[in-house]
Amino acid sequence: MASAVPYRAAVDMSQLIRPTASPEEYLFDLAQHGWEAEAWETTYCHVLQGEDPVFEWISSTGARPVLDQLEGSLRERFVAEYKEALRQAYPRSAIGTVLPFRRVFFTARRSGA
Repeated sequence: MASAVPYRAAVDMSQLIRPTASPEEYLFDLAQHGWEAEAWETTYCHVLQGEDPVFEWISSTGARPVLDQLEGSLRERFVAEYKEALRQAYPRSAIGTVLPFRRVFFTARRSGA
């Protein structure tokens, strides 16, 4: 959404958080530098409560670089549109709003150590 009109003129896209690499990418990168590595990923299913719980979750982390760059009515418009998009993507259910949360883990040690 930050790259869409009218927000893109106000948002420095280089400041945005990039997606996490795949476990395979971590293994490949580490192995090239003499490390033995293991990597895996899991997805936690967080059950969130309240109004706009996904926005509350992401507004202090992944969305922070965008929110910090928008001001006044432009920020208010973005927040309203973003909340609506998140409600559509993560609808409330009988148990709350389920947010799949992907995490990649890896360990590495020097080869021969």
